[in-house]
Amino acid sequence: MITQEAVGTSSATPEDIWAVLGNYFGLSSWATGINHSSPLTATPAGPGAVRRVQVGASVLIETVTTWEPKHAMTYTIAGLPPLALHVENRWRLTPRPDRGTDISLELAIEPVPRPIARLLVRAMQRRMASANRGLVNDLVAAVAAARKTTSESGKETPW
Repeated sequence: MITQEAVGTSSATPEDIWAVLGNYFGLSSWATGINHSSPLTATPAGPGAVRRVQVGASVLIETVTTWEPKHAMTYTIAGLPPLALHVENRWRLTPRPDRGTDISLELAIEPVPRPIARLLVRAMQRRMASANRGLVNDLVAAVAAARKTTSESGKETPW
């Protein structure tokens, strides 16, 4: 298994961050690299929920496998080149002593058992790791914007 982690920190609480991250089907509303996201199941966000994610010309199908509100979410990713047996992302939110939150997004890829596949998976991993760094940064920015909007208007945000 090949893994890579993207990390970030927010001054927001895990609850504030989950208000954005937990809107599983609304990914494209805050992630700048995502062109479109939509549900493929009638299942509410949580285990077994499936979404379609469009990134440029690529269409990915993501299925939630772990759902721990305010703590963690894992989803498998299908629709990538057939170089991997299994690909998943795992979000983790860890409260900080200073009332902020550490955010991590770990990519895990299990390559097919062929030498050339391992080499090609490394290239895929670099591209996905870059996208994951963007997702973490976008999440931090979206949460900050939502907190600012809430504090200015005194109203709930649409997350």
